Amino acid sequence: MALHLSSQIIHVWHLETHPEAQKYQMSNLNFLLGTLLLASNEIQDEYRILEQDILIDSTISPREVTVLNWIRCGKTYGETAIILGISAKTVEFHMKNAMRKLGVCDRLSAVLAAVQLGIIDL
Repeated sequence: MALHLSSQIIHVWHLETHPEAQKYQMSNLNFLLGTLLLASNEIQDEYRILEQDILIDSTISPREVTVLNWIRCGKTYGETAIILGISAKTVEFHMKNAMRKLGVCDRLSAVLAAVQLGIIDL
């Protein structure tokens, strides 16, 4: 999405004293605010679509949710492996799958995305 603003953008900090000039400036401000509102709505819509698309084809597995929860608690892969009775490599495997499905590239971002999407609680 590209946002193209009018080349007639005015300087808000310099309001004219003449009533006609003020009307013109207010008209430009209203146009600018309307354009920004539309752009903001489009960005929010795009974000919602992306948010939904992340999990459409790749549901987080129960084991991935469990691993995310332990990582949220500050556990390392090794500690999580001991708790779950699996190898650290298996924990890393599940975490990498969760990160891929959530569209992130690190553990912290995965936990934050999972919390935002309601997959895990804080």
